[in-house]
Amino acid sequence: MKLRLFTAINLPKEGRIRIKRELERIRPLFGFPIRFAKEENLHLTVSFLGYQEAGQLTPILDAMREIAEKRSSFEIRFIGISYGPIKEKNFASITEHSAFIKDSARMIWLNGTREASKKVSDLKFTLEEKLVDNNVPFKRDKRPYQAHITLSRFDNKKISDLPNIDCDLDLRVQVESLELMQSYLAGLGTRYESLAKFEFKD
Repeated sequence: MKLRLFTAINLPKEGRIRIKRELERIRPLFGFPIRFAKEENLHLTVSFLGYQEAGQLTPILDAMREIAEKRSSFEIRFIGISYGPIKEKNFASITEHSAFIKDSARMIWLNGTREASKKVSDLKFTLEEKLVDNNVPFKRDKRPYQAHITLSRFDNKKISDLPNIDCDLDLRVQVESLELMQSYLAGLGTRYESLAKFEFKD
């Protein structure tokens, strides 16, 4: 059986609680039913590995372990909630409606800063180079990396039909580990399970 895998940075409990509180604030603003990500599912995806044979677990785990042993912990910062996806070139203006790709949206994002994107992009690149060295088959995403956490998905809607949810949430997270996650697709929403966790060296 194949496993749907990705690597991720999971948020500490206090961070998840702050995000949940903000989502509870904006929920009444919507005129249609909206489903937010469960608190325990909040994570920052680093690399999506797709469907993998169980036999690929060893080279994946070996790559993650080697990277973690050489990596120091680092801080990333999230600075607002907005609709997504966002144009990469306008990523600095993440709380401005002009930042949206078109005049519509289909997600709600918790947005990381440019510096957060650079830090996680460096981790992503280093890890994926090691995965390639270990002959792990996966498709590398060549798009510029944008650090964000997807808080909700919904059918595409015009921005003009959506409520203003901009906020000044300022969340700092100390990244101390990298986890291998398995996702299970289901009708009532995706479920995630952590298969392995690798602590950074300090």
